[in-house]
Amino acid sequence: MIRVRGRMPAGAADFWDGNWLFSPVDLVAGGFSARVPAGLRAEELRSFREQLAKAYAGFGGLARLTSMEERLDLTATVAKSGRDEVEGAAIDGRGEQAVVSDRRA
Repeated sequence: MIRVRGRMPAGAADFWDGNWLFSPVDLVAGGFSARVPAGLRAEELRSFREQLAKAYAGFGGLARLTSMEERLDLTATVAKSGRDEVEGAAIDGRGEQAVVSDRRA
């Protein structure tokens, strides 16, 4: 789950700084869970949302979210049946990497 908590830095309004969003990502795969304190760009989130919508509307497809800071790289695969799978890698604030994979019916 990706949550947008605010702008980075707070109060920024111009295109370059105002489009950085503090967006912690909660990852859960089986017994593994983690929160990655990600900073994502508004256009990265918009593109990912549009790709997901197209994948679900077209009964299958891919959506990819790769952060500019290279802390998050997720690929969602949607099957024709509606089943989805998310795979990728995330790097936490200390620089530790986790590789995750989760399938849902």
